[in-house]
Amino acid sequence: MKPTRTVKVKCTVSKRNLAILKELLSMYKSMLEYTLNYALKNNIKSFTKLKAKVYRELRNTYPQLPSHYAYTVCQDVSTRIKSFLKLKRKGLTYTDKPEIKRITLWLDDHLWRLNEYMEVKIATHKGWITLGMRPHKLYWKYMNNPTWKLSGEAKLKMNSNGVELLLTFRKEEYKPYEPKAVIPVDINENNITFKVGNEVCMVKTNFKRIIVGYHNHRKRLQEKYQQRIPKLYKKLIRVLREKERKKNIRYQVANLIVKTARELKAIVVLEKLPKRTPNNMISRINSKILKHRIYQASFRGLLNVIIDKCMEYDVPYTLVNPRNTSSTCPICGSRLKPMTGYARRLICPNCNLSMGRDIIAVFNLEKKYLQMRGDMPFTPKLYEVGVKLMNPAQRVKPLPTIHSDTKLHKMKG
Repeated sequence: MKPTRTVKVKCTVSKRNLAILKELLSMYKSMLEYTLNYALKNNIKSFTKLKAKVYRELRNTYPQLPSHYAYTVCQDVSTRIKSFLKLKRKGLTYTDKPEIKRITLWLDDHLWRLNEYMEVKIATHKGWITLGMRPHKLYWKYMNNPTWKLSGEAKLKMNSNGVELLLTFRKEEYKPYEPKAVIPVDINENNITFKVGNEVCMVKTNFKRIIVGYHNHRKRLQEKYQQRIPKLYKKLIRVLREKERKKNIRYQVANLIVKTARELKAIVVLEKLPKRTPNNMISRINSKILKHRIYQASFRGLLNVIIDKCMEYDVPYTLVNPRNTSSTCPICGSRLKPMTGYARRLICPNCNLSMGRDIIAVFNLEKKYLQMRGDMPFTPKLYEVGVKLMNPAQRVKPLPTIHSDTKLHKMKG
């Protein structure tokens, strides 16, 4: 799957063109409502079947519009229905059918085109109109990069901020380099641990504090406002930023890991997590709060973000089986036992290795990858590992070869 990026660019519009766009959006909304009702009535989800059924009717009703708007309306409706049915299967819908609240004008390659990177032309019922663009740093980043190509599809929407154009860029090729080092990554609820050389970096995400904090806040809002003032309750729930905060942390962590790997010409070794990872983890858990935390931690979400960043920066990656990586000694392969008085610390009864389970996991991930490649992962000698706590927003710098202010763990082979 090719990585894609959506860039939002603000547009400057004259009064005449703004009036034309409002008329266009009004007609587009009417077409959308008709097509959606027809698709629901006849149980049609496929874009191809829907286009074959309603195209002629839409063209006869709106002959002044370019014909390709009938195509994009069918694409829009098909996407809305599939998304609604997916949420309905999960029990996350509150209505019997999808509602049209926000209108975004879908444009294919026949309905828009760029004019010298600073203007965009839109096909309307009044002919082609020209909108000015306000390019920014992110727009030029992808536009000037030859490995990213501008897609033929775009979207236009109007809101309180004015008129905005949504452009999609796709990376054409993924060309990873030949790795010279290994960076294994262990994904946990409250931290991300990865190993660079003999240094283990532990990035604190604090997902536990964020998830529990927002859960308690939502519970207080429900008790106080849901029955007495439902409109205020919906408004207060809408402005919560839990999803955005967790998303921001995931991208910060992914950038930190992938850019470090690119500097060191290393391969990123990740856990091959199954699709139903949360269900497998909570099968023997009775605590509702812990179940909620595991579901909201989004282990596969962070995994997918790291993979996406690897493909963006042409960094090689591989997936290995995570089974027993946190409970097996990386030196002798014995089963580790919990250490008395330490929640996440394990000890080996055979070689007396004592480490945190997250640090052990990255060693075992590296060991599994090197065994897959046919290399000897460890030599039988004494060595040290430095553990470094990091912030997810920390600027990526070359990691030091001399460990200072770190806790050293002795390991015997």
